[in-house]
Amino acid sequence: SEVTDGNGKTSATIQDVKNLAGSVTNGTETGVSGIHANDDGSVSIDSAVAGGSSISTINQKKDSITSQVTDGTTITKTEQGAKDITNTATAGTITNDAKDIVNKAQNTITNTAGTSITNQVKDSKVTTDVDGTTFENKTAAVSDGGTTTTKINGNHINTGRVDANELDISAKDEHGNTADLSV
Repeated sequence: SEVTDGNGKTSATIQDVKNLAGSVTNGTETGVSGIHANDDGSVSIDSAVAGGSSISTINQKKDSITSQVTDGTTITKTEQGAKDITNTATAGTITNDAKDIVNKAQNTITNTAGTSITNQVKDSKVTTDVDGTTFENKTAAVSDGGTTTTKINGNHINTGRVDANELDISAKDEHGNTADLSV
């Protein structure tokens, strides 16, 4: 069945033994939803909203949910199954903003970046990039207000006070015992 107001606004429903679907158009955007008994024996619920070149869709089955948004050029997508969740924004950004965020893995956590990875807590920051790892803290590490940055790249360490690829340190304690350290 279909209802229209003559000004571009339309609603329609379709029903048969395998499908129950409906759509609404306001003249510029269209929303569609449907419940389907699929030929493979599964049941799915689909919905979409489209306007111009932008489309958002949600597909739900008993063991998965997929949602995506496109502007006609780029796509963001979330795929969720019983074991995995994948968020994709190849041309954009995924932001998690909360009071607390907990990442917990039974085995490993892997972060991979093409340019750099930065972790920051208040004034303390660690950045890893192609030039090594830099530790920064706005509070000076020594009482005379010395450097607040340490950089490590392979065997090279630069603290602002020490710049070394190799470092030999020898010290004696109050009993005359000598300790040697080579870095």
